[in-house]
Amino acid sequence: MEIVRSRAGTIIIRWLKIIGIFLVALIVVGSVFLYFKVRADGRTALREAKNAKLSMQSVDIEAYAAGSTIFDATSATGINESYKDALYQLAAVPGTIKLTAYNKATKQILGFTYYKDHYQVVYRYDAENGECWDVNYYVNLFSYRGDND
Repeated sequence: MEIVRSRAGTIIIRWLKIIGIFLVALIVVGSVFLYFKVRADGRTALREAKNAKLSMQSVDIEAYAAGSTIFDATSATGINESYKDALYQLAAVPGTIKLTAYNKATKQILGFTYYKDHYQVVYRYDAENGECWDVNYYVNLFSYRGDND
């Protein structure tokens, strides 16, 4: 027995193949675009975090000259409130800086976190490895506030 296809069936199969190939190509191109966009934005966040580190060092030198330090362990951000405005003005970064580790004896910044949009840049310094930078991309999956079920 021979299977006979009608002309209409052949045309439908051809169009389904074309649509399938188009959808696969669209998914591949979209994924590649998204990958490179996330990487480029991550590099921008890293550059801003490095600028923030240099600004923290500059402001810390000014604080040292005034007999103080930029680090405040009692603050939520770890940054002394009297130097916070100067830091953000000098750094000119749109994100949030949280100072997490500081050596008061050597006046050295040992760790901080920089947050911008969906990016988190973590800086840490140790004597063995030197400076370490981690750039993370995160997505908020759920937010529970008040009466949300």
